[in-house]
Amino acid sequence: MKTPLIATIALLGILLTGCGQSNSNQSSTESSSSSRSSTKVATSSNAQKVPLTMTDAVNKMKSENSDAKLTGIELKNDAGGFVYEINSVTATKELETKINAKSGKVTRNESEQLENDDKAEAKADVFDISDILSVNAAVKKARNADAKGTLIEYNLEKADTGNLIYELKFDTGDVNKEIGIDATSGKVTQQLQTDD
Repeated sequence: MKTPLIATIALLGILLTGCGQSNSNQSSTESSSSSRSSTKVATSSNAQKVPLTMTDAVNKMKSENSDAKLTGIELKNDAGGFVYEINSVTATKELETKINAKSGKVTRNESEQLENDDKAEAKADVFDISDILSVNAAVKKARNADAKGTLIEYNLEKADTGNLIYELKFDTGDVNKEIGIDATSGKVTQQLQTDD
């Protein structure tokens, strides 16, 4: 009677050990898959690799607001991924349009009345993107000025001088660094500095 009981316990032990190893292999596979996924997430934090280009985002905004004129474009990584935030004006309104840089979907399109005393300033801030450097060309100019790391964010707007400027932000691994590049001439307008 003891022999069949011992044999059954031994067999049960072998089966449980085999199941434990299978789960261990599965955990190892899941861990490997998880590390590949986190690599993909890190890679997708590169603002140069968003599917929707700045030009496409502006065209999308104009399809929603045909008489709008650009006053600012920003690409930043929100919790849900990269988003274009496009500021524009019409004769009577200030507009803010947010567009998902992966799907191209407009996620917010808000407007508010443009105050009379703000109309002249808004008109001075208006710009067109047809004859400017691409983001990639601006990044290349920044790299020539020793910018290193991954582009994580950028902003395009007129400076007080009236020049259209890219403000590019790079993640170097240790700190974030910013540099200003003139969107027309490609000259450095703000030397590379640590972002506070």
